[in-house]
Amino acid sequence: MTVDSAPSCGASRQTTRLGRFLNSTAQRALRFARGEDGSTTLLSLFIFLMILFICGMGVDLMRFETKRAALQNTIDAATLSATSIRSEADAEQLVRDFMAKRGYDPNLVSVGVDEVFTGTNSATGDRGTLVARTVTADYDLDMDTYFMSLLGFETLGTTTQGGAQEGLTTVEISLVLDISGSMRGQKIADLKTSAKTFAEAMIDPARTDLPVAISVVPFNHTVVVPDEILNRLPNSSGDVAIPAAAQAPYPGALTSYPRVAANSKCVRFEDDLFLTDSLQNDLEPPIQNPNYLALRSIQRTQELDRMAYYDPYDKSSGAGDAYARPADEWNRRCDPTRSEILPYETNLETLKTYIEGLRAGGWTSNDTGLKWGVALLDPAFRTLVSDMVADDVLPDAVDGRPYDYDPSQFMKVIVLMTDGANTVQFDVDEPFKNGPSRIWYSEQAANDTGPKKEDWSKLYIVDTDGDGTADRPKGDLDGYFVEMPNNSASTRWLRPHNPGNFDDGVAYAETALPPDAVQRDYTELYDRFSTNAVANLFQDSNFGDNDAFLAHSRVEIITDNNPSANRRMSGQPETSRNEFGLCDAAKANNDILMFTIAFRAGSDAERVMRDCATSDGFYFNAQNGEQLNQAYKTIATTITALRLTQ
Repeated sequence: MTVDSAPSCGASRQTTRLGRFLNSTAQRALRFARGEDGSTTLLSLFIFLMILFICGMGVDLMRFETKRAALQNTIDAATLSATSIRSEADAEQLVRDFMAKRGYDPNLVSVGVDEVFTGTNSATGDRGTLVARTVTADYDLDMDTYFMSLLGFETLGTTTQGGAQEGLTTVEISLVLDISGSMRGQKIADLKTSAKTFAEAMIDPARTDLPVAISVVPFNHTVVVPDEILNRLPNSSGDVAIPAAAQAPYPGALTSYPRVAANSKCVRFEDDLFLTDSLQNDLEPPIQNPNYLALRSIQRTQELDRMAYYDPYDKSSGAGDAYARPADEWNRRCDPTRSEILPYETNLETLKTYIEGLRAGGWTSNDTGLKWGVALLDPAFRTLVSDMVADDVLPDAVDGRPYDYDPSQFMKVIVLMTDGANTVQFDVDEPFKNGPSRIWYSEQAANDTGPKKEDWSKLYIVDTDGDGTADRPKGDLDGYFVEMPNNSASTRWLRPHNPGNFDDGVAYAETALPPDAVQRDYTELYDRFSTNAVANLFQDSNFGDNDAFLAHSRVEIITDNNPSANRRMSGQPETSRNEFGLCDAAKANNDILMFTIAFRAGSDAERVMRDCATSDGFYFNAQNGEQLNQAYKTIATTITALRLTQ
C-alpha cells in the first residue's frame, strides 16, 4: 500500500518568505519608478551654472566699463588740458605725457591737433596770434576676460575717443550803470565794489591779443558823451546859417549860430529811435522786421539832437546878479563834471579807477543809458573806433570793433543795472534851445558910468575895481537890450534894471541901440544866466508887452514820463498795435546777450528789467550789496563759460 506524505513546515515557511521578498522588491521598484523625489536636482544644477556664467559676464563687463570710463576721463582731461591756447607746450606731446602718467601706453594713443591763427604773414612765416585750438585723441582698449572666456570671448575691446576745443571768442561788453540821485550813499558804494569785481573777473591783464573790451555807460536823466565820440559824429554840431531875409534889421544881427553849445555833451533821442512796429514772430525766420537793426545803431551821418547846456537854478544870494546861474557845473542838466562814457577799455586799472570816480545825482533815464550801451556794440561805430585808434585815443587791440553780429564768433553783452524805473528827462523847448534871441549886448553900454535912473534903491551896487567898495550900480548898466517888437519905435528897446522887479526898466528908441551891440543866441545866454532868468529877467510890465515877450521867450521844460520811457525799452501795447522796443531789438537773433539787475528797486523797475533780460536766468534782483556783488560775479562766470567753447 502506498502512503502519500504531506509537505513539511520548514519548506512552507521558506516559500512564504521568498514571496514576500519578491513582492516587496517589486513594490519598491514600482514605487521608485513612480516616485518624483529629486527630479529638480538637474534643473537646479543647470540654473546654478547659468547664474554663474551671467554673474561672471557681469563682472567682466563691469571691469571693462570701469576701465573704459577711466580711460574716457583720462582722454577728456588730456585733450582739455592740451587745448589751452595760453599754453606754449606741444599739444600732441602733452596728451601723450598725460596718458603715460595715468598708466596708459602713450604709443597707442592717436592725437590730432587743429590750430587757428590770426595775422598770418606768408612772407615771414609768422602765424600771428593763436585764437583757437582743437585737440582729438583715440585709444584702443583691450581687456582679458575671466568668465566670458569660458564661452569663447577671451577679450573685450573698444576705441575710446575724446576731444576738446578752446576758441577765444571776442567779447564786447557795455556796462550800463545807474548813477541817479537815489543811488547816493551805500548804494553807489556797493555798485563801485561790484562793478570793479566784475571788471577783475573779465579783464586778464596778461592777455593782449583779442582782449575783452568793456564800455562803461553811467546814466542819470541823461548820458555825458566824450568829445572823442561826439566830434566824430559831425552832424551833431557845427554852425547854422541864417538866410539874409531872416536876419534882424539891426546892427550886430546874427548871420549864423551854433547848433549846440560847445560844452553840450548829452544827446536827446526821440521815440522813433527806440520803437518800431512789432516783429512778425509767427513767420520763419522769426525776425522779419529790418527796423530792429536801425534801433540798435547810431550812424555817423545821423543828425543828433544834443541837449541844451543850461542851468535851471538862479544864484541864490550875493550882491550883483542874483539871476545869474550858480558857478557849480553840477547844476547843469548835462553836467560835464560827471563821468563821461568810457569806451572800449581793455586796461583793468583804468576801469577800476574810472568806476571808483563815479558819483550819484539827478533823475533816471534807463532808456538813454541803454541806447548808448547798445550803440557801442553796433558795427555802425566801427569806422569811428578805427579813427580813434588811428588818433591814439584807443589801443590797437580794439581796431576793427565793434565786430559784426555773429554769436558763434563774437559775443556782445549788455549788463544793465538800475535801482528804479524811468522818471523824467529834461531839455529846453526847441524854439529856445538855440538860434537868435531878442536880446542884444553892448560892451560900451555895460561900461557906462552913472545911473540911468534916479531910484538907486532898486539897483544892485557892485564893486567894479575890486577895492571892496561898491562904486557903481548894477542894472541897466549891464549892457543888455531886449527888443520889444510890438512896441512903437520910441520904446522899441528895454534895458532891465533889477531882475526881481519887472517895473523898473528903461525904454529906448529903436535908433538908440549902441553901435557895438551884438545879438545873442540862446546858447550864449544860458552860459551866463539860468533858464529862469532868460524867461523872466528881460521883460518889463510898464511897456505892455509882457504877453508878447513871454510867448516868444518863455523857456519850457520837456519831460518824458515813466510809461513813455519804459515803453522805449521793452515795448508796450499802444492803441491797436504792439510796439517793439530797444530791448527786443538788442535781443533779436541772440545778437546781444542782455543781463539786467534790479537793485533795491520797485516793482515797476523790476518788471522792466525782467522783460529786458535775454531770459529769466539773465535777470537778477539784488536787495543788498552782497547780492549785487554776487549778481555781477554770476554774470562774469556765465560770460566766461560761454566764451570758452569746450
